This record gives sequence, C-alpha cells and structure tokens, in this order.
Amino acid sequence: WRIRRASEDTYTDPRQEASILYSRFYGCLMGGVILAFQFREILDFLLLALYSFWVPQIIHNIHHDHRKPLLVRYIVGMSATRLLIPLYALACPNNFLHAEPNYGVAAMLLAWVALQVAVLLLQHYKGPRCCIPRRFRPDKYDYYRRVPMVATGEGEDCAICMMPVGGSSDSSPRVVTPCDHVFHQDCLKRWMDIKMECPVCRRTVPDLDDD
Repeated sequence: WRIRRASEDTYTDPRQEASILYSRFYGCLMGGVILAFQFREILDFLLLALYSFWVPQIIHNIHHDHRKPLLVRYIVGMSATRLLIPLYALACPNNFLHAEPNYGVAAMLLAWVALQVAVLLLQHYKGPRCCIPRRFRPDKYDYYRRVPMVATGEGEDCAICMMPVGGSSDSSPRVVTPCDHVFHQDCLKRWMDIKMECPVCRRTVPDLDDD
C-alpha cells in the first residue's frame, strides 16, 4: 500500500489514510465476530466464506494483470498458519475448546484453501490470466513496439544499467514503456520485481510478460 501510494500524486495526509485503513480492518474484524455469534447455526458455511481470503487477490491479479505479486513461500506459509486454528478445532478430538470434531467441514475448508493456493500458484508461473480464454482477454500493452531511435550512436542508454540499448552485442531484447522510455528487457523485469513504475518518470506501467 505504501509503495502504490508513493507513486500517486496526492495532497492527502498519508497518516489519515492509514488510520482509515486500520479502522476499516478492525471494524470488519469486530463485525465478523458478531456475525459468527449471531449465525451460529450456519457457522460452517460462514467459515468457508471467511476463509476465501485469497479470492480478492486472484481477482486483483486478473484485473491488473500483475504477475508474481506475492512470493510463493508467503502464499503457502500464510495459508498454512491461518488453517491451524480452525483445523485444530474441527479435526482434533481432544481440543481444549471442547468442540466436537467435524471432519467433513475440516476437509472442505482444507480443499477450498488449497484450491485458492493452486490458482495463485498457477497465476504465478503461467500468468494471471492463464485461466481466461484468449478471446476474452483484453489487449495487452506491447513492450516491443517500434519507436524512433536517437540519431547518435547505436541507441539510447538504459536508465537501469546505464548501458546502450539496441546494440548488436545486447543479449537482452529492447523494450519500450508507455511513456516512451527504452530499457533492456532483463533490466526492466528485475526493476518490476521491486516497483511497477517507470524508473525514469515514475509513471505506473503494466506488467511485462515475455511469454
């Protein structure tokens, strides 16, 4: 949130926005507790809904076409740790909560979270829109489009590695951002692992997919 916020031109106090963000988080947390208490009869279905925490990330990846927004070990680790408490209460016969085991719900919960993790891993390695038929995908920005090269030398310098771009000795293809800045493909991909913005003008750029 801070990285995305830093790339935007705004005059709003970031501390005020952070306070609003935390207020919404704790408000949703308290609302979830109250909701669980009021609807104890359908707590099993409510648990499945609450453990759909990766669904917004999957939709966000598809909408913004972001590849590898999260580390694999983070996805697997967070999913495993979040499953510890409900699986302990649902599948352990001698739990300290004195709750009756419900192996069916435990299996459904485990399968549902595993399905979300599988989709995220598929997006990570195959692309965020790999599950969508190609004819329904929106057009992607072409990083390999042709732009006029400068008249002097073999080409412009890459602002990341400070080496000429477009020379005969280049092993990395030449790519162009929507703001017409030229880089080496490998340099820009490494940069995008840190920030999804142009290294020169700080304009937000789409993901670079070389598949």
